[in-house]
Amino acid sequence: MNALIRWLVHHPTTVLIAVFCVAVFGTLSYVTLPRESSPDITIPVVIVSTPYVGVAPEDIESLITVPMETELASLKNVKVMRSTSAEGVSVVVLEFEPETVIEDALQRVRDRVGRVRPTLPDDVDEPTIREISFSDVPVVLITLAGDVSEDVLKDLAEDLQDEVTRVPGVLDVELTGGTERQFHVQIIPERLAHYGLALHDVTGAIGEENVNVPGGNVEVGRGNFMLRVPGEFHEASEIEGVAIKRSATGRCSCATWRASSTATRPARPTAGWPARPR
Repeated sequence: MNALIRWLVHHPTTVLIAVFCVAVFGTLSYVTLPRESSPDITIPVVIVSTPYVGVAPEDIESLITVPMETELASLKNVKVMRSTSAEGVSVVVLEFEPETVIEDALQRVRDRVGRVRPTLPDDVDEPTIREISFSDVPVVLITLAGDVSEDVLKDLAEDLQDEVTRVPGVLDVELTGGTERQFHVQIIPERLAHYGLALHDVTGAIGEENVNVPGGNVEVGRGNFMLRVPGEFHEASEIEGVAIKRSATGRCSCATWRASSTATRPARPTAGWPARPR
């Protein structure tokens, strides 16, 4: 150690050059080093959720969770498998080994779920498969509030949503809150029975009328006009004129009901949207 110290003392130029090189290369490395405020950290976890509305947890476990676990248990590199059977939904969480490529694991899980799907009840919803990613977590939450009506506030929020979506680096902007306008149709069972109609006749007729029908194109001289027959309902009174069933003679069977337009209104008008980075 003493010899090394004596050598450094007698060679000051070499020491200064070494310190200078370390400082220069360290500064260059710091400037050029890629940095992210929210790095995309890969978590080897895959979640398989299967909705089955209106079914008790015990039936969810026997009909969905157990067959799903049996099929997924033989996957490679599975570290831990957990499941939850709640009312109306089955959730299976698969944790893979850290060295597992998550894209390959997702594909293998999709193949196994597709293999077990025919054994599930016919009326069960399609299973959803997703991974846990920090890129799905919003980094900016924007809330819009004011002493205006809910409709005006939501229109402003939708306009701002389009503006935020066009900002460079923004992957997704999701709008939440506000009011959704709905039409409530109150059916009178006695009238339906009197006209020989069923509830599905009413829902089917309303669904068929509440559509915009394309009519093709018409060429007039050098112009080309697109035709469209608007049929979507905008007022509750429009639903009251829908013909429920037409017979072979062309007569319409109509029952009497009352349609109303409602919307859920919060105590204070607010609308917000989370923004996710790319």
